[in-house]
Amino acid sequence: MSSRLSPISNPTSPHAMPEILVQTEAGNARVVLRTGAQETELPPLWLRARSPDPSQRDSVTGQRLMNPHLLPDDLHLLDARFENELLHLSFSDGLAGRFDPQELIVGTVLSTGCPAPRPWRADLARLHAQYPGKPVLISEFGFPALAGASGNAFGEDVQVRVLEMEFAAFDASYLCGATLWCWADHAWDAGRFCSGLAVSPFGVLTRDRRPKAAFYTARALFRARQGLAPAPPPSPGRGPSTRHPDTHG
Repeated sequence: MSSRLSPISNPTSPHAMPEILVQTEAGNARVVLRTGAQETELPPLWLRARSPDPSQRDSVTGQRLMNPHLLPDDLHLLDARFENELLHLSFSDGLAGRFDPQELIVGTVLSTGCPAPRPWRADLARLHAQYPGKPVLISEFGFPALAGASGNAFGEDVQVRVLEMEFAAFDASYLCGATLWCWADHAWDAGRFCSGLAVSPFGVLTRDRRPKAAFYTARALFRARQGLAPAPPPSPGRGPSTRHPDTHG
């Protein structure tokens, strides 16, 4: 195994300052955060979501355009090394880039330990094993989308894909139901999300009850799971983000 300290670390400091290490063994690369005697691996999915590549960020807001839940679960690092005080990482999905170690350290603080996204099925199976005699209800699942947006992190198309992927994992016999978060966009305190957005964009309907694309997806998913016939398609002119009478009950 080989390791190299981040150029921002100070091994002679009397205080336990966070530092980034690269570890390689048998062709496998790992990036590790070390604080004193404690070491925490930075998961490839967590790192990949923080790519500084301009193509991975919205040019106006700087918002990340990559949804880590849409990446393969087996994403891994092909290469990790320091070059000119930056951390060069290559991922198995083809993306490569140079990361600022200081930004990664700050990111671990903001995300309380850099948890990697985990598949629903694994966590549900673990919960069921702890309480084998009880049914499990998914109290919240969902994803944000801005009405009319497409091809970016908050596109209606991405919201549709996430709902389909998450709902597909809710197939265990011990599950008794799932609740979508949420029905409609709603007001919340400005500054909590997306540079001060004062309306939560997690709904499958807009604030004025116009359906987004995910409304029709959610309706189809739940009806199919319940063994109900497919709902009739929307009338002409009543597609996504157009007011529809079916959204009021």
